[in-house]
Amino acid sequence: AALYVFATHLVYYSFGHILFGGEWAVSCFIVLSGFCLSLPVEIHGKLRGGVLDFLKRRGKRILPGYYGALLLSYLLGERPNSRTIISHLFLVHNVSPKWVYGFDGSTWSLATEWQIYFVFALILIPVWQRFGKIATFVIAVFVADAALLCGLPREACPHLLVSFAFGMMCAWVRPIRLYLWCGIGLLVSVIVSHINGVVWIDRYSPLSDVVFSAGFGLIVAGMRSGGVLAHVLASKPVTAIGTFSYSLYLIHMPIVVLLGHVLCWPILTV
Repeated sequence: AALYVFATHLVYYSFGHILFGGEWAVSCFIVLSGFCLSLPVEIHGKLRGGVLDFLKRRGKRILPGYYGALLLSYLLGERPNSRTIISHLFLVHNVSPKWVYGFDGSTWSLATEWQIYFVFALILIPVWQRFGKIATFVIAVFVADAALLCGLPREACPHLLVSFAFGMMCAWVRPIRLYLWCGIGLLVSVIVSHINGVVWIDRYSPLSDVVFSAGFGLIVAGMRSGGVLAHVLASKPVTAIGTFSYSLYLIHMPIVVLLGHVLCWPILTV
């Protein structure tokens, strides 16, 4: 998914908007995040170490690479204003259209995901423990809708909290191979609808992101039962890509935009 986001931006700055679906790749990130963070909670019945320990672990995983990418963008020539820099340092740059793409544009999703961590630990896990799984998903939808109604801009993408909740559901359900085929069918229908110009599948449509997330979530749930696709994705070459995918996602935009597409083609090939 990270490679596909890289490819969409690289092709866009080289030839225009030919590839599509980079936004859906981000939805995949969020679904996987919900799955990976919820699976140990489902197994152990609680958030290991509590809220503060969880946020510390997430910070150690996310923040060093994120701040390193911002530093790289600055060294490569990006000169955002002071408000944009401060908003990025505190991961709130997605609350304003003036800040969100002003400093390493691909990091907009990091702000959204970072904020989802707090909702997950402070709201969704307590609801899950007290009221159950269905109530947790309903609350996730409610919080996402409330954020939109309160005036949070489109750039904040609060609907991705619903994508995260689909990932949580992947950790809850019993693995069934049928989920895989249902998910593939749903993704194909979304892509075909986009190609045919269906309105609700237009670019940046929150509804299309949510439906795509549901399809991808079904695929993840189905792969838990094994199968060829799960075997391929667990192979050494593919998992090797996963080891640097986060770094690639963070640094690819300044490379593409500031260094030019000519230098990026060899990078993508390698």
